Amino acid sequence: MLPVLASPAGTGLTGQGWASFCPTRDLVDSYEMIDGKTIYESSLYDMENPWENRDTRLKKTFFLPGYECLRPNGQYEPYMPHPAFNRPERINNEGGGITGYMYLKYNDQTLTTPSRSWINFSLYRYAEVLLIAAEALNEYDPGNNRIVEYVDQVRQRAGLPSVSSVQNDQYKMRTYIREERRHEFVAEHKRYFDILRWKTAEIVLNKPGYGINKDENSAIGDYTQEMFLGQNRTFDPSKHYLWPIPQKALDNNLNLKQNPNW
Repeated sequence: MLPVLASPAGTGLTGQGWASFCPTRDLVDSYEMIDGKTIYESSLYDMENPWENRDTRLKKTFFLPGYECLRPNGQYEPYMPHPAFNRPERINNEGGGITGYMYLKYNDQTLTTPSRSWINFSLYRYAEVLLIAAEALNEYDPGNNRIVEYVDQVRQRAGLPSVSSVQNDQYKMRTYIREERRHEFVAEHKRYFDILRWKTAEIVLNKPGYGINKDENSAIGDYTQEMFLGQNRTFDPSKHYLWPIPQKALDNNLNLKQNPNW
């Protein structure tokens, strides 16, 4: 991911970010607490300090409000995306993004050439080998001891407890595995194709993508507050699970038929 695409304006040594990719509130809020519970269930969750006691991947993956980021003046200052603060990274400013969250993963803020990154992009990592194996075993042989072994290797590195309590519950284990993929492979271009193959895209994508709270005085982690609307999204299951066949291919082979509704 190029730094210029991933960065919000006013951050990094150049300050030239485009904020082209913006995480949603739903994604940020989905990261577990260190007790393995959601933010809605855990007594550890603090709306004033919502990034504490969370899955350690959360703060390593995103620019979150209050994150100390490098600025063009060489100083580290808080990331403040709410429009009330009138910073370059503010929501809906040019280069400010639309949700108030940005990607930190793959983002080297010290680069002076924002259109080039020396951080290698991961195609496949060992974590994916583990989660592919766990997913396949859970579908083929639910309850197999190796499922917990594989999933726990990924979770424990993130400071999360074992999933052994759901070993014999195929549905709950499937949910854990899918959430692990969601969090482990953020910005690695896996998620969209995962929800296609799971046939869950019409559930995931047929709802708005929200951002931070509109009221700058509310606790930043208060999920009951009105939030900025980043984007309205739609997914048509009768059409969008398949891509259109290029017209040139159809013209060259009259035996080909266009995919439904394209």
